[in-house]
Amino acid sequence: MCTPGWQADLPWIGVNHLGLIVAVNEPFEEQLGWSAAALLGQPLQILIPPLYRDAHNHALARFIGFEKPVILGQPIELPCLQPDGRTVRVELQLHADKQDGEWHFGALMCPLAAGEGSGR
Repeated sequence: MCTPGWQADLPWIGVNHLGLIVAVNEPFEEQLGWSAAALLGQPLQILIPPLYRDAHNHALARFIGFEKPVILGQPIELPCLQPDGRTVRVELQLHADKQDGEWHFGALMCPLAAGEGSGR
Protein backbone atom coordinates (compact mmCIF):
# COMPACT_ATOMS: atom_id res chain seq x y z
CA MET A 1 0.00 0.00 0.00
CA CYS A 2 1.26 3.46 -0.83
CA THR A 3 1.55 6.29 1.62
CA PRO A 4 -0.64 9.24 0.58
CA GLY A 5 1.07 12.41 -0.55
CA TRP A 6 4.14 13.26 -2.55
CA GLN A 7 7.15 10.97 -2.32
CA ALA A 8 10.21 11.71 -4.43
CA ASP A 9 10.96 8.02 -4.90
CA LEU A 10 7.57 7.22 -6.47
CA PRO A 11 6.95 7.30 -10.22
CA TRP A 12 5.27 10.46 -11.48
CA ILE A 13 3.98 11.38 -14.93
CA GLY A 14 2.66 14.65 -16.36
CA VAL A 15 0.18 14.88 -19.24
CA ASN A 16 -0.92 18.01 -21.08
CA HIS A 17 -4.39 19.06 -22.28
CA LEU A 18 -3.88 17.13 -25.52
CA GLY A 19 -3.28 13.86 -23.67
CA LEU A 20 0.43 13.86 -24.48
CA ILE A 21 3.05 12.85 -21.95
CA VAL A 22 5.15 15.90 -21.10
CA ALA A 23 7.11 14.75 -18.05
CA VAL A 24 8.23 11.64 -16.21
CA ASN A 25 10.57 11.40 -13.29
CA GLU A 26 13.53 9.08 -12.82
CA PRO A 27 11.63 6.66 -10.54
CA PHE A 28 9.05 6.24 -13.32
CA GLU A 29 11.80 5.13 -15.65
CA GLU A 30 13.47 2.89 -13.05
CA GLN A 31 10.38 1.24 -11.60
CA LEU A 32 8.12 0.95 -14.65
CA GLY A 33 10.77 0.22 -17.28
CA TRP A 34 10.11 3.12 -19.65
CA SER A 35 12.65 5.72 -20.73
CA ALA A 36 11.66 9.36 -20.83
CA ALA A 37 12.82 9.44 -24.45
CA ALA A 38 10.31 6.71 -25.36
CA LEU A 39 7.41 8.47 -23.59
CA LEU A 40 7.79 12.22 -23.99
CA GLY A 41 5.42 13.53 -26.65
CA GLN A 42 3.55 10.21 -26.85
CA PRO A 43 -0.17 9.87 -26.13
CA LEU A 44 -0.99 8.60 -22.65
CA GLN A 45 -2.64 5.54 -24.25
CA ILE A 46 0.84 4.06 -24.69
CA LEU A 47 0.59 3.19 -20.96
CA ILE A 48 -3.05 2.09 -20.89
CA PRO A 49 -3.88 -1.52 -21.74
CA PRO A 50 -6.28 -1.70 -24.73
CA LEU A 51 -9.07 -3.12 -22.56
CA TYR A 52 -9.09 0.09 -20.47
CA ARG A 53 -8.67 2.74 -23.18
CA ASP A 54 -12.38 3.30 -23.90
CA ALA A 55 -13.14 3.67 -20.19
CA HIS A 56 -10.28 6.14 -19.84
CA ASN A 57 -11.45 8.19 -22.83
CA HIS A 58 -15.03 8.23 -21.51
CA ALA A 59 -13.96 9.31 -18.02
CA LEU A 60 -11.70 12.04 -19.40
CA ALA A 61 -14.42 13.39 -21.70
CA ARG A 62 -16.87 13.41 -18.78
CA PHE A 63 -14.39 15.30 -16.61
CA ILE A 64 -13.56 17.84 -19.32
CA GLY A 65 -17.25 18.32 -20.14
CA PHE A 66 -18.58 18.69 -16.61
CA GLU A 67 -15.42 19.51 -14.63
CA LYS A 68 -16.67 17.31 -11.79
CA PRO A 69 -13.90 15.09 -10.49
CA VAL A 70 -14.76 11.54 -9.59
CA ILE A 71 -11.34 10.00 -9.01
CA LEU A 72 -9.04 13.02 -8.59
CA GLY A 73 -6.95 12.64 -5.46
CA GLN A 74 -8.42 9.20 -4.72
CA PRO A 75 -6.09 6.20 -4.77
CA ILE A 76 -7.17 3.75 -7.46
CA GLU A 77 -5.58 0.55 -8.68
CA LEU A 78 -5.02 0.12 -12.40
CA PRO A 79 -2.77 -1.86 -14.73
CA CYS A 80 0.00 0.05 -16.47
CA LEU A 81 1.60 -1.21 -19.67
CA GLN A 82 5.33 -1.80 -19.68
CA PRO A 83 7.49 -1.46 -22.81
CA ASP A 84 7.47 -5.24 -23.37
CA GLY A 85 3.65 -5.37 -23.33
CA ARG A 86 3.31 -6.87 -19.87
CA THR A 87 1.29 -5.01 -17.28
CA VAL A 88 2.08 -4.05 -13.72
CA ARG A 89 -0.60 -3.01 -11.23
CA VAL A 90 -0.13 0.42 -9.77
CA GLU A 91 -1.89 2.48 -7.17
CA LEU A 92 -2.42 5.83 -8.83
CA GLN A 93 -3.34 9.25 -7.47
CA LEU A 94 -4.44 11.59 -10.21
CA HIS A 95 -4.33 15.36 -9.91
CA ALA A 96 -5.51 18.02 -12.34
CA ASP A 97 -4.80 21.72 -12.73
CA LYS A 98 -6.45 24.16 -15.11
CA GLN A 99 -3.99 26.63 -16.61
CA ASP A 100 -5.05 29.26 -19.14
CA GLY A 101 -8.32 27.38 -19.68
CA GLU A 102 -6.65 24.03 -20.38
CA TRP A 103 -6.43 21.01 -18.08
CA HIS A 104 -3.08 19.45 -17.22
CA PHE A 105 -2.77 16.19 -15.31
CA GLY A 106 -0.24 14.57 -13.04
CA ALA A 107 -0.26 11.09 -11.61
CA LEU A 108 1.76 9.68 -8.76
CA MET A 109 2.06 5.92 -9.10
CA CYS A 110 3.05 3.21 -6.70
CA PRO A 111 3.84 -0.14 -8.32
CA LEU A 112 2.16 -2.95 -6.38
CA ALA A 113 3.75 -6.31 -5.71
CA ALA A 114 1.86 -9.41 -6.85
CA GLY A 115 -1.01 -9.98 -4.46
CA GLU A 116 -0.71 -6.51 -2.96
CA GLY A 117 -3.55 -4.00 -3.12
CA SER A 118 -7.15 -3.71 -2.12
CA GLY A 119 -8.76 -5.00 -5.29
CA ARG A 120 -10.32 -1.61 -6.08
